[in-house]
Amino acid sequence: MRARRGQSVGTSERRVAAARPPWGSERVETARKKLVTILAPENAEPSIAEDLKSLGIHAFSSVQAGGRGQHGVRPSTWLGPNVQIEIVVDAAIVDRILEVLEAKHRKINPCVAWITDVDAWPAEKF
Repeated sequence: MRARRGQSVGTSERRVAAARPPWGSERVETARKKLVTILAPENAEPSIAEDLKSLGIHAFSSVQAGGRGQHGVRPSTWLGPNVQIEIVVDAAIVDRILEVLEAKHRKINPCVAWITDVDAWPAEKF
């Protein structure tokens, strides 16, 4: 069962991988979740982290990100690098995350986000 954006699939939805792993006969259980990836200026990370915490999200991964965008490479080191923040969450909270980014960050920080369906493992962690 796939959830549409904004619909909750619940924290208990589990999925058993279709293929048996070559090293054993047990099927691998995963949890159907959403991966929210946020790309923002590095100096916005502490503020975004606080906003995520206010939504009840206490764990995320972040890495320094580089590349080229719509306007090419950043013209100076004063603007600093970007950071890529990744969060695995229930579908129900995705809209709230995007609403906070829209309200608090989009006008002052050039950030973007994308959402991907993922099967997270081990299922009991999610």
